[in-house]
Amino acid sequence: MRNRFFTRAMLQMLMRPERWTLVSAQFPCGVKPLPPGARLKGKKKHTHQHDRVEALFVFSGEGVFGYRGKLYPSRPGTVFCFAPGEEHDSVLSPETSAGEHMLIEIYRDRYIGRFLDVRGAFEERWTRLFIPEELRLSPEAFFPQPGMDEWVPAGVRRATLLSALALLTCALVERGYCPNALRERKRDFQREIIGAVEKHMRETLGREDSVEELARMAGYSKYHFLRMFKQHTGKTIHEYVDGCRALKASEMLARGTLKRVVSDTLGFAHSSAFTRWLRSHRLD
Repeated sequence: MRNRFFTRAMLQMLMRPERWTLVSAQFPCGVKPLPPGARLKGKKKHTHQHDRVEALFVFSGEGVFGYRGKLYPSRPGTVFCFAPGEEHDSVLSPETSAGEHMLIEIYRDRYIGRFLDVRGAFEERWTRLFIPEELRLSPEAFFPQPGMDEWVPAGVRRATLLSALALLTCALVERGYCPNALRERKRDFQREIIGAVEKHMRETLGREDSVEELARMAGYSKYHFLRMFKQHTGKTIHEYVDGCRALKASEMLARGTLKRVVSDTLGFAHSSAFTRWLRSHRLD
């Protein structure tokens, strides 16, 4: 049976974790960074950091990747692991050859897998949201415990992270063999998926994702997702986001937060639009 997510070559890599080259600050890296002061032609600094754990799998293509202020070779079999708050590149270097990557975003209540075509930038081929119950793996396994590096040997820390990543990729591969129809017939599963999307929307306040992106995260077509969301929440996407914004604005204003800060937090581009929005919700 063909896997809907991965090709045979990708499966061969994912199923051989003993051959992965891990790059993480939790233990000595499996690959040495480029010499200090190294700069790549045409490379600009585009970095970001998050409150989630991320794992970037390199299936094919070669280049370099910035992590915690250093540049590391990016080759097939390399797995970059970013802990919460760690700075890393948000774009690829111009020298990166065409290839395929997989980015897994690990939150405490959900996983988001993104399969990426690399053509000088990340272009998503598919995005899929998973809940912990679906993969039978707690996200807590990926979040380093405070002070762990002081009392746990580096080899144990590496083995712990490698084991968690191996279990996660096995679960993703397993889901790739399951027909969509089996999941879509389960209302309880749909409710869990919509609940995870709702939490994501409350956290982002609708600033990051289009309806198409939310549908891809949930694993459904746009129109099926819209119907399912309305069925489970009683609201449209716009109504839900607007309600999240109104609740966030009222909480911030009650704490005495400046209106311009509230406006920026909610993602309004112009103060006049924010003022009209406040009046329409009777929050001014």
